[in-house]
Amino acid sequence: MTPSPSTSADRACRTEPIGSARLGSMRLAGCQGIRGLAGAAVYREPVPFADPSEGPPLPMLEMLLRPFARAFLTRVQAELDHVAHPTDPPQYHAPGPDPDRVLVFGNGPATGFGVRTQDLALPGQIGRILAAQTGRGADVDLVARRRTSVEIAPPLIARLRPERYDGIVVIIGATDAAAFLSVTRWRAAMRALLEEITRRASPGTPIVVLGIYSLRRSSLTAGVLGDLVDRHARRLNAATRALCAEDPRLTYVDRDDEAVRGVQYRSAQAFQLLAEMIVPALVGGLDAAAAAADTRSARAVRDTPAAEVARQSALDALDVLDTVPEERFDRIARSAKSTFGATFAGISLVDRERQWHKAVAGPDDSPVELPREVALCHRTIRHDRPLVVPDLRNDPHVHPDLLAAGWRFYAGYPIESPDGYRIGALCVLDTEPRSGRDIDTTLLRDLALRAQREFWTRPDGSVRESLPR
Repeated sequence: MTPSPSTSADRACRTEPIGSARLGSMRLAGCQGIRGLAGAAVYREPVPFADPSEGPPLPMLEMLLRPFARAFLTRVQAELDHVAHPTDPPQYHAPGPDPDRVLVFGNGPATGFGVRTQDLALPGQIGRILAAQTGRGADVDLVARRRTSVEIAPPLIARLRPERYDGIVVIIGATDAAAFLSVTRWRAAMRALLEEITRRASPGTPIVVLGIYSLRRSSLTAGVLGDLVDRHARRLNAATRALCAEDPRLTYVDRDDEAVRGVQYRSAQAFQLLAEMIVPALVGGLDAAAAAADTRSARAVRDTPAAEVARQSALDALDVLDTVPEERFDRIARSAKSTFGATFAGISLVDRERQWHKAVAGPDDSPVELPREVALCHRTIRHDRPLVVPDLRNDPHVHPDLLAAGWRFYAGYPIESPDGYRIGALCVLDTEPRSGRDIDTTLLRDLALRAQREFWTRPDGSVRESLPR
């Protein structure tokens, strides 16, 4: 006969290691404590813990907890399906010149559960604070999945091309703490992750590692098992802190329970407080990189043309070439034409042998596509910055066909795929030459990023991921 959960718990409770074992200054409260682990959480008040520097949890207790931890983690993941979370593209752009680009990678707070837009989640909070402190723009890219564990993270980092980023923020461990991953395995996996990031990141790129935050603040993780998970998270944090101390490029930002005390869990205010802890660790390195003329910097890497095969694959993956016009793109093209008082505005994609326009606003006979060697957007996508040509007649690289068509002025800003390849541009053209100062490139960038967000969003509203599953 299969014993009931309560019977199994009673039998386990009668064994000596459980009945008398202490976790620091905390004692499992007899059989009732074990029943709380097996079923619904019994304890609602936090259990006081001793200092996490005490020895590791008893092996017998860890072994007994893991089956409960798996069920606990499955329950939490299922309940998170019903919690509000951002459904817009995983990026945030703060306006300003010469933008810094920051990658936020991991899970836990990075997933944004509790708010509905990235504007209110960590990308928006980091981007706004960063731009205010540096006086530059900020582009924050987010790659976060709630089931990402530290042991599977290193191969994912390579696919994100971290060398493109001026700053990197790592937020990982919530899943590992809840699964009671051993400190030994955590230390080995975290070391591998940090070594992979530092090996691939550009020199001078600040790398910030955020400690695992308290899981006891969530109603989903209340109870004695939630308390045990939180204690284990502190042990993992201690190992991470020691690893970060070995490399001057790494900055460990510890959990600050006092700072968030009284703040609603998973709220815009909570994400703002986290951003206020993270940004100071980024600013110094970002300022130094922005002022330096280092050909190995992330800015120099981004300004280098991408491998054409990879760029074309990223464009093909979007599956938007030769699709029908859509009002969401047409509206942006009309706005660009009106904003800059231009004769023509377009949203282009640079294909193998052609430039194809997803949207155009201009003369009725405006071409939907051009040969690639004629199109100026082909030049725009070669660099991570706007291309402004005040008078096409004075540029020896301009194709004669553009001059014959009467065009004299061009300005464009590149548009990227979700995985960071420049696939097209938002551009404006005019029949009269202009001064380069007549174009607000920050505004041009904002319009290009609006178009980029639309490319990242499918017609049904779902978001294309930067890291395909």
